[in-house]
This record gives sequence, C-alpha cells and structure tokens, in this order.
Amino acid sequence: MRRQTLYFALVLILVAAAASAQTFTYLDRANLARDADFRKRIEVAFVKVCLAALEEDPSAANHDQKVLLARRLLVDPEASSVRIAALVVNHASVTSATLTDGDLQTAVNQTLLSLATNNILTR
Repeated sequence: MRRQTLYFALVLILVAAAASAQTFTYLDRANLARDADFRKRIEVAFVKVCLAALEEDPSAANHDQKVLLARRLLVDPEASSVRIAALVVNHASVTSATLTDGDLQTAVNQTLLSLATNNILTR
C-alpha cells in the first residue's frame, strides 16, 4: 500500500510539472520584451558586446559593421535596449522568462552579430 501511495505521489508530481511547462508563447515573449528588469539585463549584455567590438582587432570579420552598430547602440543604451529586447526574445535560445545571464549573453551576442553582418541598424 505504501509503495502505491509513493507511485501515486510521483505521478501527481510529474503531471503537475508537465502542466507547468507551458509553451513560451508570443504574448509571453512580448511581455518579457517590455519587462523593465529584462531590459536592464539586455542593456548590460549588449554594452559588453559593443565594448568588445570597439576593442577587437580591426582585421576581425565584419569589424567595420560591428563598430558602426556598437556606436549607434551606445548613443542611447536605454533606448537601444528596447529595440534589442524585442529582437532577443525571439532568439531560439529564449524559451522562458527565467533565462540565465549566460544564455541571455549568448542570445544578445548572436543577435547583434546577425544585425551587424546583415547591415541592419547600421545604415
């Protein structure tokens, strides 16, 4: 009887966990992009990327585009964080609002590299 109770409790826990693991919807992404704390984290992450671009070797791939993008974003980091947040929440690695700083940094790095290489926000 005790073993059945333990199995039943385990099944209930697994069902509850599965129910709480909802899909990260478009509305979830839109709300996250508007979250003030998330934008602050985005700002810290993209400033790190921008400073690295300004300090990298000029012979690095896409250096000129990365520097141009960095300069544009650093003119007004707070306003830039709004635009960058809207892009980053759609990155494939963003699957919940509880993103680690490392995962967020990766998403920001890849997003900004994509923007620079495709000359988006650099014109």
